Amino acid sequence: ARRPPIGPGRRQPGRRRIRSRAHSSGARGGAAREATAPGGRAPPQGERDGVVAEAVRPRGDLLVHRPHQLLGPEPGRYVARRFAGDDARHVLVIGGSQGSRTLNQAARGSWPLFRAADFPLRMVVQTGPAAYEDMARAFAAASIQGEVTPFIEDMPAAFASADLVICRAGAGALAELAAAGKPALLVPFPYAADQHQWRNAEVLAQAGAARMVLDRELDGRRLYREVRELAEKPALLEQMSRAVRAFARPLAARRAAEALEEAAARAPKFPIDRSPVQQKQ
Repeated sequence: ARRPPIGPGRRQPGRRRIRSRAHSSGARGGAAREATAPGGRAPPQGERDGVVAEAVRPRGDLLVHRPHQLLGPEPGRYVARRFAGDDARHVLVIGGSQGSRTLNQAARGSWPLFRAADFPLRMVVQTGPAAYEDMARAFAAASIQGEVTPFIEDMPAAFASADLVICRAGAGALAELAAAGKPALLVPFPYAADQHQWRNAEVLAQAGAARMVLDRELDGRRLYREVRELAEKPALLEQMSRAVRAFARPLAARRAAEALEEAAARAPKFPIDRSPVQQKQ
């Protein structure tokens, strides 16, 4: 089936010889990159997330990555925790602004296991507004350290205090993980277009920067097992931190702006048609 148009004027840049740039944040380029490619053919894939592709006379992909708001620590170093003298492992579970049913249920299923093992853990879960009240009651009954919240206002601070992040594998989440240098357990959203979250997670997992668990495989017991194994291996967490930090591009926004300016400077100049518009009778 033919893919529907993306916004007004799809493919018009190539036909009119207007120089265009498309920003694709995932490991696999999407329809936006295809829309600006000559003849509708997507240019070669980038090796990592964040590609700017040139539509007219392409000269290869330009890796700039996704702009982000986090300013992370130096490679291999953790930001000081907010809780002095706290020996518990800090785990941050985020399923997006609306939360994730899979992540919520897995976190909830793991609480009795952590409690029974008397494992030193502090877990913060962003539940989303719909699941918050039910999750809050279950968390209070579990009697473990941490908190559940419908939405985290200060995400940089939440990342800074985490030893491990459990999240989906969208391009925005991965950019923040890289900026903060945080090890992660990635659970790709199984219904993402073209399985792009799975492809994103695969890139980090193969680099030793994260672990990946499929959505259908994640439950409370699996989450408990993964967290405990990583928490008991601080050297591995340190190694993962260094590996994910290698994906960070702190100047991505500036480089993207420069790419647009360069394209505009080289754009061909067309005469402006100033003839009066003919009214239809």
